Amino acid sequence: MLQQQKRNCCKADIKIVHLYPQKNKQHARLGTLLIELMIVICIVAVIFGLSLSQFSFFTRMRLMTDLHKLSTVIMYLQQRAIATGNSIDLVFNQNKKSYSYLNVTDTLDDKVVFGFVSGATGPPSNPSSPIKSPITFKNTIIVFSSDGTCSSGTVYLSDSAKKQSVALTTPVGEISHMRLYSYQNGWKLLE
Repeated sequence: MLQQQKRNCCKADIKIVHLYPQKNKQHARLGTLLIELMIVICIVAVIFGLSLSQFSFFTRMRLMTDLHKLSTVIMYLQQRAIATGNSIDLVFNQNKKSYSYLNVTDTLDDKVVFGFVSGATGPPSNPSSPIKSPITFKNTIIVFSSDGTCSSGTVYLSDSAKKQSVALTTPVGEISHMRLYSYQNGWKLLE
C-alpha cells in the first residue's frame, strides 16, 4: 500500500507540472526566440561596424600607397635629371588614371583617382580658394631640370567615392622639395 501511495504521489506531481496552461509554454518559447533574435541582430551589427572601419582603413592605405609611390618617382626623376644633366618630363593622364616618364607608365590603384573631396580648398599649404583641377601643373606635366628644380603645382588623389583625399605639392623655389598632405576637415601636412 505504501508503494501505491508513492505511485499516486508521483503521478500527482506529474499532473501538477502538466497543470500549467499550454499558453505559458508558448509565451516562454516566444520570449526565448525574441532574445535569441536580438542577440543575432547585435552580432550582425558589430560585424557590419567592423567591416565598415576596415573598408575605410583599406581605402586610406590604397591612397597612401599611391601617394608614396608617386613621391618616390618624383624624387627619382629629380635625381636622375641632376645626374644626367638632362631635363625629364613626368606626364599625367587623368582619363587613364596614369602618369608616364622615361618610357614607363604607372597606373593608379583601381580604387584611386586623380581627384579631391567635395568642398576642399587649395593649395594645401594655404587653402584659400576652391580646387578646380586635380592636377595643377602646367599642361599636367612636371618638368625636372638638370639644376634640381622642377615645375610647381599640386596633384590631388582621392578614393573613387571622393570621401578621402591626399595631395602632393612641389612649391615654387630655388630648391625643389615636395610636401605630402592628407585631407581630414582641412589639409594636414604628413611627416
